[in-house]
Amino acid sequence: MSKKAKKVHLTKEQMKELDKAMKSITEEAKSVVKDYVENPSEISGSTVHIHQDSPFVDENFREDTWKRVVRSSILEDMKQTSKNKQKNKKKA
Repeated sequence: MSKKAKKVHLTKEQMKELDKAMKSITEEAKSVVKDYVENPSEISGSTVHIHQDSPFVDENFREDTWKRVVRSSILEDMKQTSKNKQKNKKKA
């Protein structure tokens, strides 16, 4: 059972308001991208830190899910490698 989309007719005033909102959202998005380019984070995305000896790890990570778990010592090495790459890019 498919539903057909209804056509929505907006007044000129509503169209102006919608256009203004779209421009504002677009400018904010451009600002966020520019800020990220100028000030990149060390790690992109979200991370959760759990102590490696936590019972949570044993209870929740089994079989292939361990592939996504990074021990703290490895994470520090990854951060340092990332910093070194950024420094080398700036020098080039």
